[in-house]
Amino acid sequence: MISQLASGERRPLARLLTRIENGDPSVRPLLPELFAAGHGAHVVGITGPPGSGKSTLVNALITEWRRRGRRVGILAVDPSSPYTRGAILGDRIRMMEHAADRDVFMRSMASRGELGGIAAATWIAAAALDAGGYDPVLIETVGAGQSEVEIARLAETTVVVEVPEMGDEVQAIKAGLLEVADIIAVNRGDRPGADRAARQLRAMLSTAGGRVERKPPPVLVTTATTADGVAALADAIDAHRSKARSPLEARERAGNQVRRALADLAARRAAEASGWEQLIEQVAARLIDPISAAEALLDDAYASAHEMKKATYAERLEQAIHGGMALNAFDAVAEFIERAATSGDWHWPSTLMEDLFHSDELDSLLPAIESRARQSVAFRRQMVYSSHGLGGKGGAAADRFLELAREFEPEFAHEFSG
Repeated sequence: MISQLASGERRPLARLLTRIENGDPSVRPLLPELFAAGHGAHVVGITGPPGSGKSTLVNALITEWRRRGRRVGILAVDPSSPYTRGAILGDRIRMMEHAADRDVFMRSMASRGELGGIAAATWIAAAALDAGGYDPVLIETVGAGQSEVEIARLAETTVVVEVPEMGDEVQAIKAGLLEVADIIAVNRGDRPGADRAARQLRAMLSTAGGRVERKPPPVLVTTATTADGVAALADAIDAHRSKARSPLEARERAGNQVRRALADLAARRAAEASGWEQLIEQVAARLIDPISAAEALLDDAYASAHEMKKATYAERLEQAIHGGMALNAFDAVAEFIERAATSGDWHWPSTLMEDLFHSDELDSLLPAIESRARQSVAFRRQMVYSSHGLGGKGGAAADRFLELAREFEPEFAHEFSG
């Protein structure tokens, strides 16, 4: 699948995007390879209020970038019905002049009730377009209000589209969408008041004071229907690319993406928990509050995952103890013990370590244990924790285990015993 994307084939990409949007579980194993296959496409968010001409402006930008020889990917997110969950997916109608262009890939997506103007799967879909060799990747959001700023957490460059006569100065001053803009485009520049609106926005953003720490974004005037100002907008987007990839901004964007993925994963696992329906009924009857219900669901989901992971590694440790995959299995268990110890979870990995300590096969695995202990501080400190109180309960190999624990970490052993 990934090799087909890299070759530029459109049908595999379309099928993959369908699987991504539908939440197909088979996509999950592909994600590491999918992200590794990316070419570093510039992800550009186009957002703004309904009726500001976003789709027409995107169409004009496609024309400009194609003139420059670029392959362009577009994800156009349309609002879903709160009742039927369906969507018209009509944004692409304004881009139909590019439908036959093999170097333009357009995909409409339904928001499916997600807040913030984008769909939950948008970030994975953008990675798929990147792997397919499209650069830039444009994400046109649902018509956004003043506080719907989710696109700024995903896109490297966020373009906010405004139009003249859409509101007075008070509306412009309100915090939200304008504050996350990297570039502001006052579209429909042929209408009266366009230049005045641009001047007001520049003045407002330049005098924001300490409320906005970064440099005010450029404010450009465009007319998408005639392409006036579109080349300048494309230049501004391209110029922002290097700034968007500074270590600080890249780290902040990565943190946002991980938080979004964590929230989606936690919500999905909580909904699958055995106590979901009962807790929903209790909240509906006002027996408990929603926060307490959410905490109970997260605790239940964590406990289930915790037990599954523990069982998996216990099984692999059993393989290490009784032969078969001996060293491979031991290495996998050792890596897990190190990660757990590094995160401060000293207790239940000790169960695995103690099983190893009491194993009849400890003697044969001792060279691997000693080698690991020499290489890893976390592993040998877990040995100290696990071996506390085990003295005199084993043979020569067990005594060597305890000796290693104290030999490599004498200060930690002393501190722990104290």
